[in-house]
Amino acid sequence: MDKRNYTCDGNLDSLCETLAEAALEKGFTPSRWNDNLPVKFMLMTTEICEAMQEFRHFKALPTTSFDPGYSFLSKEDKQIADNIKEELADLAIRLFAMSHELGFSLEKEVAAKAIKNEDRPPKHNRRC
Repeated sequence: MDKRNYTCDGNLDSLCETLAEAALEKGFTPSRWNDNLPVKFMLMTTEICEAMQEFRHFKALPTTSFDPGYSFLSKEDKQIADNIKEELADLAIRLFAMSHELGFSLEKEVAAKAIKNEDRPPKHNRRC
């Protein structure tokens, strides 16, 4: 079986559709407004929790972003960083597939929200 193209190639909505199709083929129930949306939201929450669980295992917390070489991390911490990236990818896959299944353009919604955020004050006038 040929592998799907999971790159964005400038069209986020196409990637969302591809991920939704792959999830369906693996037996996952498509997102529906009427009955399973809370379950889908909680599944995305579990991906965030799994990333946080990994983060708690860092021996030396990084002070910079994850550079490709992870030059500042130990071998064990490099594996933890890779695990965090994988959990965030799981979250994105669930989110992207859900947007397609619910029938909206994630690309358009993200762009609209980013434009709206430009008019907001720094940190939305909050401390963090």
